Amino acid sequence: MTTYNLDPATINAAMLAASTDETRYYLRGVYIDPQGFAVATNGHVLFAGKDAGACGLDMIVPSAALAIAKKGKGDVYEIEHLGGENWRLSRGAVVTLFSPIDGTFPDWKRVVPEMRGEETVAHFDPAYFSALGKMADLSSGGAGAKTSTNFHVFHDGSGLCPVVFPDRGDWLAGAMPVRRNEPQFSR
Repeated sequence: MTTYNLDPATINAAMLAASTDETRYYLRGVYIDPQGFAVATNGHVLFAGKDAGACGLDMIVPSAALAIAKKGKGDVYEIEHLGGENWRLSRGAVVTLFSPIDGTFPDWKRVVPEMRGEETVAHFDPAYFSALGKMADLSSGGAGAKTSTNFHVFHDGSGLCPVVFPDRGDWLAGAMPVRRNEPQFSR
């Protein structure tokens, strides 16, 4: 049986971007791509973090299973293939069984624009930045860590805004600006 040890900070940060929309079931979890990225999106916020322990996996781990395992106190999330579609997920003494979500996760690399450093005004839902702030906390060792917690948002007006975390060069997030019409002044 093959076992994978995943970094809790990376997985927990990805969980913050996972969808809760039941109609988009394939987004209701964390996608582990074959290159070892833990990826999640709700269609507005995207997170992708490199996790060396995840290399070789190719599955969407359901949010429900991750939420159960998150209650554990271990140093890693351990995923073990039991055979067929049966998997075991644990963190410390907390264990759950799951089957990967049967669906195709979107090509997340395609929506991340090339970072050019050009800036333009964008409007964001504050809830998206709350999630990004929690990701930044995790990137620097968790809430209450002694290091500074921040993230950098790049926007060139073309859609998804890449977000990077100075403490974790192997993490990438993204946020979609809110589409809105500028208020028109009328006399």
